[in-house]
Amino acid sequence: MEFRVWTELIQQSRGMLHIFLPLLDRGLDGVVHRLTDREYIPIQVKSRGEMVEGMVEITIRGDSLVDDRAVIIAGLFTDEGLGPTLLVIDEATYKRVAARDVSKGIEVYSAAFSMHPTESTHWRPYLVARERLAARLLGGEPPAAHVEPIVSMEPRERHNSWLGFLGESEVVRRLAENAQLDLFRPFPDLEMVEVLARDNVNGRFVGL
Repeated sequence: MEFRVWTELIQQSRGMLHIFLPLLDRGLDGVVHRLTDREYIPIQVKSRGEMVEGMVEITIRGDSLVDDRAVIIAGLFTDEGLGPTLLVIDEATYKRVAARDVSKGIEVYSAAFSMHPTESTHWRPYLVARERLAARLLGGEPPAAHVEPIVSMEPRERHNSWLGFLGESEVVRRLAENAQLDLFRPFPDLEMVEVLARDNVNGRFVGL
C-alpha cells in the first residue's frame, strides 16, 4: 500500500513531489517534499484489504498519531491495487472527526467510509479520487515538470562514490544516536537532500 501511494504521488505530480522513507520507523511512513513551495509533509499510510458492509474501516491508536500536521492517507488495497477513493486528512482533523474510544487504557480513533461516498457522510470533504491524490497534496494541478537535458555522460570513478557513501553512512550513524531525531532517505534520490532529519519534539525538518 505504501509503495503504491508513493508511486501515485510521484507519477501524478510529474516529479514535483519527492518521497523520503524512514531509516527507523517511529510512526511516520514517509515524508513528501513538495517542490512548489519546498514544504515537507509527514505522511502516514493506512490500508484495509477488504470492506465491511461496503465500508472501509480504519482504526488508529492514539499513541501512533505522532504529529498533528502529518497527513493520513488511508484506503482499500487489494490484489487489483488501490481502491478508487482515498481518505486524505491531517491527524489533528482526524482526531476531531473520528469516533473516539478507549481500549485497555489506550485511545483509538475510527473511521468508516465508502468507495462511492455520498454528500451526507461527514468524511466527504476529506475523500479524494485516487487519480487526484497528488493534486490534493499540491493544492492544485502539478506544473509541467522541467527536465534538464543530459548533454554528455562520462565514466565515473568509483572510489569517490564509495567515499561519499561512507561519509553519509557515518553522518546517519551519529544522528541516529540522538533519540529526538527521526531520519529519512529520499526515494528515489533526485535532489540535494540525501538525509532528512526531523525533530520529533517540535516537528521541524533539516535537510542534509
